[in-house]
Amino acid sequence: MILEVKKLVSGYHNKRVLHGLSFSMEDGEVVGTIGHNGAGKTTLLKSLFGLLSPWEGQVFFRGHEITGRKPGANVKEGIAYMPQGQGLFPDLTVMENLEISSFGLDREKMQKRSRQVFELFPILDERKKQRAGTLSGGEQRMLGVGLTLMHEPTLMFLDEPSLGLAPRIVHLVMENIAEINRRLKNSIMLVEQNFEQVKRVAKKIIVVKLGQIVFSGVLDPSMDKRELWKYF
Repeated sequence: MILEVKKLVSGYHNKRVLHGLSFSMEDGEVVGTIGHNGAGKTTLLKSLFGLLSPWEGQVFFRGHEITGRKPGANVKEGIAYMPQGQGLFPDLTVMENLEISSFGLDREKMQKRSRQVFELFPILDERKKQRAGTLSGGEQRMLGVGLTLMHEPTLMFLDEPSLGLAPRIVHLVMENIAEINRRLKNSIMLVEQNFEQVKRVAKKIIVVKLGQIVFSGVLDPSMDKRELWKYF
C-alpha cells in the first residue's frame, strides 16, 4: 500500500472542508477523485501533499506517517503535486521550467530526467526554447505534468489536468497520463470533474460530496455517469 488516509479533517481558517475522509491506494494504482466544485477535492490534495496542515486524522506513505509534513520533504520522498493551472513560470522557457523544478538534483540527473519528459512529450522537446506562457493550453498541461516527473515520483497528485481544455486535447492529456502510469508504474491520484475521461485511465474511483466520501470502489468501464448522479 502506497497511501493510507485515516479520518482526515482539514480546512481553511475557521472553515472545515474535509470531514473525516478515509481511503487507501495501492502501488501502481490510478484513482480518480470526482465531485462538484467546492466538494473538497483540491483541499484533499493540498492536505495530503502538505500545503495545508490537517486538523485531525493521519496520512501514511508506504507505512510511515507523513501527516502535515512539508512539501519539500514529500518531494524528496517521491511525492509530486500538479496544482490547477500547472504552476508554470510563464516567462521562462520550457527547459528553464524543467531546470527550476529539478532543485536539489545534479546536472546529470536533471538532464536524464528532462530527456525522459521529452520522450513522453515529444512536442515539448520541439518547444524547449519557447516561453511556457506562449504554449498552447494542452502543451502547458503536458509541461505541468512533466514538472512533476523531474524527481521521479512514485505517487503523483494531479489536480484537474483537463480543466479549460478542448475535448480533443483532454483526450490527449489523459492518454499521456495513462502512458506515464504504464511506463513508470507510479501511483496517480487524479482529481477531475470529467467522469468520462477519468473512466479511461482510473481503476478505482472516489466520489467526494461536501467534504465526505460518498462512494469508493473499483471502476467498471461500462459504468454510466448517471449511475453516480445519486451520490451528488
